[in-house]
Amino acid sequence: MSKDYIRRLLYDESNRKNHFENPYPGGVGKAFNLLNFGGFMRYSVWYYRRLGIKIEGAITYICPDVYFDSADYSAITIQTGVTISREVLFLVHDYSVHTAMVNVGWNAPKGKTAHFIKPIKVGKDSFVGARATLLPGTEIGENCIIGAGSVVKGKIPDNSIVIGNPARVIGNTKDWARKKLEIKDWVL
Repeated sequence: MSKDYIRRLLYDESNRKNHFENPYPGGVGKAFNLLNFGGFMRYSVWYYRRLGIKIEGAITYICPDVYFDSADYSAITIQTGVTISREVLFLVHDYSVHTAMVNVGWNAPKGKTAHFIKPIKVGKDSFVGARATLLPGTEIGENCIIGAGSVVKGKIPDNSIVIGNPARVIGNTKDWARKKLEIKDWVL
């Protein structure tokens, strides 16, 4: 891959209109300014796919500070139209099972650590709010909203609004959107 190709991939003049204010201090901020929104998204999706994360279709946005668990990148699936906000944690592994089993008398094989890895899937057109944590085995349906700071585990039905720790369904995205349209509680 040539330097020119990477330079074009990272900085495309046609995407300057998508550039937004630099939220990062110092050197990271300078890098952010160089990448601009369109270039950053193209490069980051390419990079995440190279790691093994399954990204299906076009992603709306993945914030640069999202943490994808490196225990098994291939256990993460993100479908088309997904937005992932700041500091979201995708956790596919759990090593705490080892300590728990040792504490009840299990003799661990020397040099081995018991653990499990379960997949995480974020369904089409879903939104994951800032600092949400997606635990091993989480499957978020299509058109869902995961509230900021939520700790999510298990299967979330399509069109759900989910908040809390532990996360629970509190509403339906279609009903919520209709209400927003009705009361004109939004701007462009």
